[in-house]
Amino acid sequence: MNVLGDDIKLENGDITFIPGSGDVDTAYGIDCLIQDIIEELEFPYLDDPDHPDRGNALYCVNVSENRFYIEKLFIKQELTRILSRDPRIKKNSITITISSNNGYIVASVSFITITNNTIDNLVVPLGVVQ
Repeated sequence: MNVLGDDIKLENGDITFIPGSGDVDTAYGIDCLIQDIIEELEFPYLDDPDHPDRGNALYCVNVSENRFYIEKLFIKQELTRILSRDPRIKKNSITITISSNNGYIVASVSFITITNNTIDNLVVPLGVVQ
């Protein structure tokens, strides 16, 4: 068993298969953790009635150029909340930078796992500045 987890490997939301065998591929360790984080960031808050604590509120943010500094604080707080609830991530190691690049909101996330792997600059696209 891998401390950081193992799960069905996804690419663009689709299950991947091992070429030639047809078996379902698996994501292990750090790859599983990153896949889980991305999946959680793509899942709207309250979209799963069986798991009301799953998902995020990032989809409700309507980012505008003149209020970007306020919305940036909310986005950073929401990303911290999502990452902090994952027991595989050391809570005090999370750093997040939010920026606007050519009209798109981008988060750069860094953290340390419970196995002392350092994830530095995981880039997450979050939406469009309006």
